[in-house]
Amino acid sequence: MEKNIAYIFISEFSRKQLLRRMPAPKNQFLVQNPIYFADRFRIESENNKAFLYIGRLSEEKGVRNFCQAVNNTGVQGVVIGDGGMKNELESQFKNIKFTGWLDKSQIREWLKIARCLIFPSVCYETLGLAPLEVQAYGIPVIASDCTAASDISTFTYHTQNELENLIKRVNSQDIKQISIDIYKNFDESPTYDYINNLLKVYESPI
Repeated sequence: MEKNIAYIFISEFSRKQLLRRMPAPKNQFLVQNPIYFADRFRIESENNKAFLYIGRLSEEKGVRNFCQAVNNTGVQGVVIGDGGMKNELESQFKNIKFTGWLDKSQIREWLKIARCLIFPSVCYETLGLAPLEVQAYGIPVIASDCTAASDISTFTYHTQNELENLIKRVNSQDIKQISIDIYKNFDESPTYDYINNLLKVYESPI
């Protein structure tokens, strides 16, 4: 391994996974990705019913697992995004709303009716932006434990059965305080300090 290279990780999860497979580099830094959030306000998730999926509609993203879990639990489901599986899933799951691709302002309108975001990827993800973006508005997140979103999510799961049980739990319990805590504890600094954090890495002696 080249000794005079600095390695930048964007989440603790990705750092742990990569260091399991390579010698620990001497020069390593954690710089979280900036995310999009407009003027922040708390979305009252406790009054909402929709469980959201946001992302590409492909097998590795776990969108089929999301649809199956929503179907099995009988909750309201919304899939935001596009991809090769859209027609198949839309035909199979008539009870789920498929919006297709939306821009940020359109997505925010759907967030206003969201009770929870589900991030169901079935492969390693360094850190999806959608979980961070919805937490800016106090929306809980259920994430697969094979993704870095599990570092910051409200609930994590390993099996499909666990996912469905969590959906039932979030659907039935009072989540007002959970939403308030997520909104209050959301850290805006990684986004606002992103350029400065990068500059610190570039200016660090190696």
